[in-house]
Amino acid sequence: MRSFASVASEFSMNRFSIAQLEAFYWLGELGSVQKAADRLNIAQPTLSLRLKQLEAEAAQALMERHGRGLRLTRQGHAFLSRVKIVIDAYNELGNLSLVPDLAGPVRIGVAEGFAVACMATLISQIRQSFPLLRPEWV
Repeated sequence: MRSFASVASEFSMNRFSIAQLEAFYWLGELGSVQKAADRLNIAQPTLSLRLKQLEAEAAQALMERHGRGLRLTRQGHAFLSRVKIVIDAYNELGNLSLVPDLAGPVRIGVAEGFAVACMATLISQIRQSFPLLRPEWV
């Protein structure tokens, strides 16, 4: 008689890591190992390994070499559309934890030269990231 664990393992879901999915996403978007590795700040061999692991877990080729770059297979196109949804949802979860409910006044002191050069951009970023904050410039 087989154990429950051995039977369950036959029906287990694929276990894709976020790192593998991000590697595939950027390879699919950029079509270049070098560009995707640069975007993720990892070495090319690390990126290639992540793709290889993902394809093994998916049990299908998702990309194929094309000249000096890569292109998606038919299955890769279908997979990429779903990976985009996962990556977007993952990023949204990260954004929820990065923006606490900061509210109220905050005093910011800046040098005059800096204020002229950078304040418009800084104000815009603060208001976008922390809408309940009221910056006061000193």
